[in-house]
Amino acid sequence: MINKLPLLSDPVKYAGLYIFDFGDHVAVGYTAEEIEFLLADPKSAKGTVYKIYRAYPNGTLEIRGVNPLMWNLSTGLIFWFKDHPEAIEAYEKLKSLASDIGPPGDFDLFLVNKLENEFPYALVMRYIREIDDAIAAWLLKINYHAGQHVEAGTKLITQLLANSTELLRECFDAESFRKSRTRQEVLEATDQPIQR
Repeated sequence: MINKLPLLSDPVKYAGLYIFDFGDHVAVGYTAEEIEFLLADPKSAKGTVYKIYRAYPNGTLEIRGVNPLMWNLSTGLIFWFKDHPEAIEAYEKLKSLASDIGPPGDFDLFLVNKLENEFPYALVMRYIREIDDAIAAWLLKINYHAGQHVEAGTKLITQLLANSTELLRECFDAESFRKSRTRQEVLEATDQPIQR
């Protein structure tokens, strides 16, 4: 049973963030990276993690427990292209959209070339698996469509990045409200019921 949650002044903003139950108290509003810091710290390693799936203006939160063993796995999306100029254009468009409307979490963006493939150019978004739903929702929100076809999954991403030539690479941070704090900042603020 989760401890009593604090009242949030703008609960809708917390959708996609996390709740950490320390056992004797609860804190709301962690990012996925911040949860990693808590799980790695011996003082909080046995805590329970919940993801806020939906949040409503009246303060109602739909939450679900999270399995910390699956936490660090990477996954992502691959957008395939036949032509180099089209792949470059899609890369630049996603960069522009990400700077206009920040993503819900950090991700790495690669443009790679895989020779002897029907679609030799690939735009690869790599991020932690825990934010997969949030990234998909964000791509819909920014109306991003690219490539002749799209694939997803941990194994495909790993194989493609290991067996292709990297042409371009960028790292994107989450929008400001969801930007992760440092490990030290997170561990020093565990007594605060609302983290952001």
